[in-house]
Amino acid sequence: MNTNRIKQLFVRLAKDLSVPSDPGVRQPKGPRMLDRSLVVRGSLVLEGQFADCFMSALENICSEVLRDETPWSRASVDDLVTESLSNVLTVASENREDAIRAESNRLLARLKDQPDEWEVEFSIGGMQTDCHGFAFGRVQFVCDAIQLPVPMSGLTDEAGWVRSMFARLRVRAIDQQSAIPIAENELDRLLAVLNALCANSPPSLFRIHRGQPENPFRYQVNRARRTSKAKPLTRFGSHRVGVDISRDQLNTQLKSRGGDLVCDLLTRDDSFAARLLNGFALAGAASVEQQPQVSFLLFAIALESTVLGGQIKEGLTYKLCTRVAHLLAVSVDRRRKLVAEVDELYRIRSVLVHKGEDRVAKSDLVRIWQICMYALHILNSLPAFRAMTTSEQLEQWFEDRVLGMRDAAEGT
Repeated sequence: MNTNRIKQLFVRLAKDLSVPSDPGVRQPKGPRMLDRSLVVRGSLVLEGQFADCFMSALENICSEVLRDETPWSRASVDDLVTESLSNVLTVASENREDAIRAESNRLLARLKDQPDEWEVEFSIGGMQTDCHGFAFGRVQFVCDAIQLPVPMSGLTDEAGWVRSMFARLRVRAIDQQSAIPIAENELDRLLAVLNALCANSPPSLFRIHRGQPENPFRYQVNRARRTSKAKPLTRFGSHRVGVDISRDQLNTQLKSRGGDLVCDLLTRDDSFAARLLNGFALAGAASVEQQPQVSFLLFAIALESTVLGGQIKEGLTYKLCTRVAHLLAVSVDRRRKLVAEVDELYRIRSVLVHKGEDRVAKSDLVRIWQICMYALHILNSLPAFRAMTTSEQLEQWFEDRVLGMRDAAEGT
């Protein structure tokens, strides 16, 4: 966080708004149509260029404060800047310079405040209550009873009580307003990773999500008639879109897919772990997506971001095919088949993206899911990759494989 930059931004904003008559600070005077920007923050009301000036400065200050991992949320920074600015604008004009200096120093001092530890809980859907006590990463899942303000038929008892699963995690934050979104971001990523490991087949019937349980069935009514007849034929239908996962199913899925190794990744703070976890999270989003074409594209992005990273700009498909082949196959024949297979899958991806096609064969969706998850599992489990701590080490591994293939072809 560049505190000098933040101070410069605030001082400039306060001076721009500190004109003698304060035309930017106005009280509403009855109903009227607005033809310019408007900012309302409590008793602070800014219009036109003053509103634009405020929003521009606030955006830049938030960019500085939230640049790295921080205990602040955007809403809390907004409140702090608004409070300091209001304190400046409420003093007499002749005292504005001193007020600006004092408030800019107070703003920086507040931004350096030490965060507190907060325990945050979110209701969770998609898990059976026997998952109470299950832990994954830094999150613990617990079952608890809560009383809703108003009883809901089919959900609560007569007094409004309902048993629900919760995800509990601890974060460091400056206030409650910051603790909740910080915890949300961490939990959503973890749930996406968990969904990737628990998926049975896309779209997965197992979908653990933040929020209340959802109806496991999707109902629909179709009506069709000949244009020459008045009465349509009505058909009612439904299909299952979800199953609450049990503790035994969770344990089985995680044991077979290296869940303990993924938990180790979640405790690490290095670029290799971040690259791999990003791939798992994207694969998790793809696993629970109901639209096949969207699911296919998300798996393609997960595979591409994990295997290619963000440095390669040219020859993406060729390099992806080659890297996947070296990662998943040992024999030359099997590598050739994988290159052809991934090339075909990326031809489908290209059609979806560039031609707007919205149909994907189930077999193609399952195949890209299998390749994506197999690649993630290999990178997460083999000792050669488990020892890596940087994304550059993975890049070097792929380069070494390609160079070794070229040397063999040239007989050197």
